[in-house]
Amino acid sequence: MKTALLFGASGLVGSHLLNQLIKDTNYSKIKLFVRSVTEIIDPKVEIIKTDFNNLQNHKEDFKGDDCFFCIGTTKKNSSDKDEYRRVELDIPKEIAKIAKSNSVNSFIFVSALYANPKSSGDYVRFKGLVEEELKELKSQLENAQKTGKVRAPTSDESIDAWAKKYPEIAGIVETIAEKKAQEKFKYADERLQQIDKINADAQRTKAENEIRAMHGDFDDLRGSDAFHDWAAEQPKWVQDALYENQDDPQSVIRVIDLFKVDKGMDTKGRRQNSKDAASQVRTKRTTKPDNDNPAGHLRESEVQRMSTQEYESKSDEIMEAIRSGKFIYDVSGGRRF
Repeated sequence: MKTALLFGASGLVGSHLLNQLIKDTNYSKIKLFVRSVTEIIDPKVEIIKTDFNNLQNHKEDFKGDDCFFCIGTTKKNSSDKDEYRRVELDIPKEIAKIAKSNSVNSFIFVSALYANPKSSGDYVRFKGLVEEELKELKSQLENAQKTGKVRAPTSDESIDAWAKKYPEIAGIVETIAEKKAQEKFKYADERLQQIDKINADAQRTKAENEIRAMHGDFDDLRGSDAFHDWAAEQPKWVQDALYENQDDPQSVIRVIDLFKVDKGMDTKGRRQNSKDAASQVRTKRTTKPDNDNPAGHLRESEVQRMSTQEYESKSDEIMEAIRSGKFIYDVSGGRRF
């Protein structure tokens, strides 16, 4: 889809052309350059308030595929001869040069019948002079390329002089350079994102392998609705460790420990962590502290006071108490942490 640049849309020719461009499906955008802001008549139209006395300020706006120039006046409407010349000759020439430097594909100029640069009449003479200027702009780069007379600057000091000598070519080179630079920056950014992803994937794989080494059923648990339903009922630190800090394998291992303790699953090989799990897991059981300490029941406070050796020797008894509902949460009350 193309972008059209339109000057002079308020005139007879320009207004009809605008309607045709709006209907033309080849154009997705129409840049409308106007002296004063007008109401946008179609989503395709972009209104650009233009200072025609300082057209270089709009160089970035003069970018697109096809430029249509329909601005014109008459001596009746412009009694000042200098202003008449500016509108009919100077403005179209300057816009054409800027458009060419921006690599606009075509410049369509509404001229006049019998346009002649040597005419005694100002109107057809100015139109003829613009036509000559446009032809010169078109052939300037072509001739330079064919004859090989244009030589690239050989030093930083000669760049400014070269640009002044060949302004239109310099403008084209600048536009191409900007485009190429943007492409390179985009490519570099994409490569950095790819590298970041590769590093993140490698870190994630390493962390998952550590978890699998401690919990061989990690992949099954990860796809288990029961595991995630359980996690949804746990304290925020448990959920954060599982979902927000997945590259920390020890945090995930800890959560799986808690889950298995609460569900009475086999924790063989992970008993060294079960003591903390017994006191921190969120349980659905409603066992309450009992001052009489019924036979066969264990208290959370008792487990916390055990030495590591004592805990490991009684780990089966502790796990059985948790599974059978005979574990009394006299410290936490079974609340979430």
